[in-house]
Amino acid sequence: MKKSITMSAPAKVNLYLDVKRKRADSYHDIESIMQSISLCDYVTVTIDTEEKSDRVTITCTDPNVPTGEDNICTGAVRSFFEYCGDGSCGVDIHIEKHIPMEAGLSGGSADAAAVVAALNNLTGVWLDSEELCNIGSDSGADVPFCIVGRTQYCTGRGDMLRQLSYLPDCFFVVAKGKESVSTAAAYKKIDEDDIQPIDTEDIAAAFCSGNIEEIAPYCQNIFEQAVDLPEVKDIKEIMLEAGALCSVMTGSGSAVYGIFRETSDANRCADRLIGSGYFAVTALPVRAGVAVKND
Repeated sequence: MKKSITMSAPAKVNLYLDVKRKRADSYHDIESIMQSISLCDYVTVTIDTEEKSDRVTITCTDPNVPTGEDNICTGAVRSFFEYCGDGSCGVDIHIEKHIPMEAGLSGGSADAAAVVAALNNLTGVWLDSEELCNIGSDSGADVPFCIVGRTQYCTGRGDMLRQLSYLPDCFFVVAKGKESVSTAAAYKKIDEDDIQPIDTEDIAAAFCSGNIEEIAPYCQNIFEQAVDLPEVKDIKEIMLEAGALCSVMTGSGSAVYGIFRETSDANRCADRLIGSGYFAVTALPVRAGVAVKND
């Protein structure tokens, strides 16, 4: 018997991101505040309970997305059934892609999180969120955040989460140029260069203030010292000229977000960026991670 479900998979932005040290397992310890936003992929997962196999088939609306074993969603399926012990079956995944690739928006991690949550629903095992996060962390460091979403203080590889107060009402403009960033290269530059640590004094109090004007000055990203892309600088300049409270690169780049008080200012900024040849969308902070898509 075949069963299907479609999940929304929100992107994330790093409101704050600092790299602490390189670990023995080649990952890095980070400190970050991550926020889910309304820019979403939509992931449809279909299982065939009569097909006793480990087959995973992936299709995607973006031809640049890998659809084989190198897609993070394949690993997420394997990890889910390995955790559950048995019950493997044929799995078909279709990704309706809206989150730009190689942008620091965790699009791949969001898709993998959606797959884990979908399988939890379709198989009826009903694991709790902690178990789902444990499964997701095998696939990628950002997958646990993408499962739970909201506003989270993230440490370790980014997979140790502590929920913070919801972000106050505001509007995001997310933009990306044609240039992309190699995450591995960005971390290597952090390791090798004289990168100045971020001043974190009073940051926790700011993010608990409930005031977006107090939060905005603390939005910062250490990778901006390691990534030197003309497009990033141009996008930030356009956002600030349009009235953004702050403009910051997310993840290791190359997407940039700006935070606005008013939707009219955000929409005008997005229109200007699109007119300048950039991908740009207006988005809202959301108070959940992956979820069943509402028709």
